[in-house]
Amino acid sequence: MSTLKISSLAGRIAGDAPTFTDGLIVPSGRSIDGAGGLVLSGIATLSGGVVGNVSGNLTGNITGNTTIGGNATIQGDLTVSGSQTIINSTELNIQDKTVGIASTSTPTSATQNNSGIEIYGPSNVTLLYNDQQGGVGINTGLTITGFGTFSQGADFNGNLKESVKVTAGKLSDNLNINLEDGMIHYFTSAETTTSTPNLRYNATTSLNSKMNIGEAISVNIITTASTAGYSAELTIDGGAVTENWTGGNAPSVGGGSGVDLYAYTIIKTADATFTVIGNLVKTSS
Repeated sequence: MSTLKISSLAGRIAGDAPTFTDGLIVPSGRSIDGAGGLVLSGIATLSGGVVGNVSGNLTGNITGNTTIGGNATIQGDLTVSGSQTIINSTELNIQDKTVGIASTSTPTSATQNNSGIEIYGPSNVTLLYNDQQGGVGINTGLTITGFGTFSQGADFNGNLKESVKVTAGKLSDNLNINLEDGMIHYFTSAETTTSTPNLRYNATTSLNSKMNIGEAISVNIITTASTAGYSAELTIDGGAVTENWTGGNAPSVGGGSGVDLYAYTIIKTADATFTVIGNLVKTSS
C-alpha cells in the first residue's frame, strides 16, 4: 500500500500519541496544522522556516533569514559575525566604561588611523584619531565649559575664542570670581574703593580641587578705572596668598580713566598652596 487516506490518527491507548518509527515526511506545499503544539524531543530540521511561537531550547545553527517580530531576550552572550550591525534606536546605553573602535587582533598605527566617531547632519561632524599628528582631531568647533587640560599640548587652527564674564557692576561689590564662568572677568561700573578679589571655581567647589600640583592658570580681571579703586591683594578659596607683583610693588592707585587690567598667573605648588604673580596694566597715563 503506497497511500493511506485517513481523517484522524490516534494512539492505540487513549492519551498516547502514535510513534513514527522511521520518521515523518511532509510533502512540499503541505503542512502539519492544528490548535495544539508540536513537541520534538530530538533534532528537527525545518528547511522551510518556522511560523508561530517556539518554546524551549534551540541548540545549533540557524541559517537563512530570521525575523523576530516581538522582543528578544538573550540570557547569554550575543556574537554577530556579519560585516555590519545597524541599531535603530533613539538612545543607546552601554554599561561598559570603555568602547572599543577598530578592534583587531594585530593592532597597528594603520588600523588605528582615522578611527573614531561620525555624527551625521547637514555637515557631518567627525571625531577621529590622526596617526600622523598623534592625537584626536575634530572637524568643527570645540566648546569647553570649565577647565580644559591638554597634557600633550594642543594645536589650534582658525579663531581661538574665550568667554568673558561681563558684570554690570564694580569689582568691590562682586568680590567672588567664579572661574567656572571663564578666566576673564570684566566689571563695567567705575570703581570707588579698594577691593580684594577671591578666586574660586564656584560657590560650592574650590579652585584647589580643580588643579593638580604643578599646574598653572592665567586669570584676567578688568575694572573700569578710578584712582581710588585698586586691588593690592588676592585670596584663593577664601584664603590669603602672597602676591609677587611685577616691578616689586603692589598697586597703590588705580588708573584715572579707561580700564585697569589685573593679570594673574597662579601656580599650584602643593595642596592649597599657590604661587601668584600679579601685574597691573593701566590704559591711562
